[in-house]
Amino acid sequence: MTFLKHAFFSLILFFVLGSAIDFPSVTDRAIGRLPVLHEGRIKPFDTLSRHYLLQIQGRLRLPNNQTPTQWLFSMMTVLPSFENEPLILVEHPKLFDSIDIKFRKQKYRLSESFLNQHIDLIQPFISSAIILEKEERSPFQQAAFVLSRRYLIFRSLRTQFFPFQNGSQLEFWNAMLNLSHSMSEDRIGNSSNFSLFLKYYDELKQLDSVSYFIFSSDWQTLPQAALDKTQSHKQLLTNYLLLSDAYNQWALRANLSNDDHLTSRIQTYSNRILSSFRSLFSSEYLLLELEYWFNILNPFIVSLFLYMLAIFLVFLTRFLSLQYGRQYIFITWVTALTFHGFGLMCRMIILMRPPVINLYSSAIFIAFIASLVGFFLYKRTQTLLYAGYISSLSALSLIVAYHLSLSGDTMEVMQAVLNSNFWLSTHVVSMTIGYAIIFMAGFFGISYILIGTLTTFLTQDLQKKLDRSTLFWTNQKIQC
Repeated sequence: MTFLKHAFFSLILFFVLGSAIDFPSVTDRAIGRLPVLHEGRIKPFDTLSRHYLLQIQGRLRLPNNQTPTQWLFSMMTVLPSFENEPLILVEHPKLFDSIDIKFRKQKYRLSESFLNQHIDLIQPFISSAIILEKEERSPFQQAAFVLSRRYLIFRSLRTQFFPFQNGSQLEFWNAMLNLSHSMSEDRIGNSSNFSLFLKYYDELKQLDSVSYFIFSSDWQTLPQAALDKTQSHKQLLTNYLLLSDAYNQWALRANLSNDDHLTSRIQTYSNRILSSFRSLFSSEYLLLELEYWFNILNPFIVSLFLYMLAIFLVFLTRFLSLQYGRQYIFITWVTALTFHGFGLMCRMIILMRPPVINLYSSAIFIAFIASLVGFFLYKRTQTLLYAGYISSLSALSLIVAYHLSLSGDTMEVMQAVLNSNFWLSTHVVSMTIGYAIIFMAGFFGISYILIGTLTTFLTQDLQKKLDRSTLFWTNQKIQC
């Protein structure tokens, strides 16, 4: 019976871990690890995908179990893709309620094709919001302005890679090369193909791309590399377009998982690009791999689920006298702290910064400090009060951090005023630790009030424990 209980607990623990970790397919791994330069930082394509998806729809979940990497690479290399999927977040019930009453709710999502038809309905409000500061806009104007930004970002993703011809980017490039080779150098202006070549050239030059890919020691957009007169990056550019062509064919097939030939081609072209990057930027390559696997392991979400499991175990142990409950709480808490600490260390190594650099990382760090302190208190006293309360505080802080992450990439480049590891390591980190301690004391104090006013569970023993816990962390004299 004891063995079955331990086995059942292990099964639950592995289920919690598996539900939060993203297990990538071969194609996801090949494309998601590609290096891109975006907003001043080298990051894996998987991070860029998550950044745009959070900005546009406020979550990472996609229809048909597709991944963020598949979504973004399809947006860039496959036509048409996701134009009819409701992915663009709307956050005001009055924006499109005149079209259908079903839009009279605070949050819902619309497709690109829907907005193509109906964006004119709110265009006057967008125009009026643009000329105002954020603080001066009404909630309706702000919602219209944010929606227009999401809509424009969504549409711009289709122009981040390369132009299309007959649905293929490789075919566009081959047609342009053939035209170029058909014209003699001394009579280009008089060639019958010159006007057609100029059309291709202008389309390439006007492509609005802000995603920079690796080309030897340079970072360029694909159109920039194609327009380079020396054609020094021709081989790498060809690999990118061959990758696009292979993925295009893979994505358009009905049975994606069994097409080993196309999957192998995608791997081959991706490995060529990664090999070029690794040979030139060996240390950046290691950081890129670390960030990719950090995304896959999703340590902070894993920690959140584990803290919630610990809270559940506390309730079972306290009210149902769960056998081995305290041991299970200990194991769950250690596992949560391991993932939580691993996530913090990864961020510090990737960014070469202390753990607190923005509001998101503050919430993550506060959750970790509170959990670490609470764990040692629980280990020393075996008091379920600490396990339940501190796990709840850590879980709530991670939930706050998750909502802060919905604006996009949380590993942002430092602003100049904070660009000092010394002050970030001392002043900012010390203050954040202080915040964690104050939050712990406040959480115990709030619990005292809520339990005492809303329930009948506030016994004299529990009252003393809450008093001591609150007063200890605020450095007040204990009189009980």
